[in-house]
Amino acid sequence: MTLEDHFSSIDQPGVLSVTSDNQLNRGTGLDSELLRLVREDPFASIREMMHDVRRRSEFRRVGWWQVFKVLRSHRLLSKRRRFRFMRGR
Repeated sequence: MTLEDHFSSIDQPGVLSVTSDNQLNRGTGLDSELLRLVREDPFASIREMMHDVRRRSEFRRVGWWQVFKVLRSHRLLSKRRRFRFMRGR
């Protein structure tokens, strides 16, 4: 999604890019850590994943909502989808 910047110059307006929350979460260390956990145990709950991430890595302050957002951005909220993801990789 792009927005026009009318204030940068009167003759030539610039273009600003806007990223959504989902685009910001992709490619982070938290993403790769959670995807690794999904591959190891696709039937783990979000709470169990949250505790595993806190215990195993530098993500000490990861909350339930952060794990939920990452799983939602990868379309892995249901245990069925996590199992299919694990089997496909």
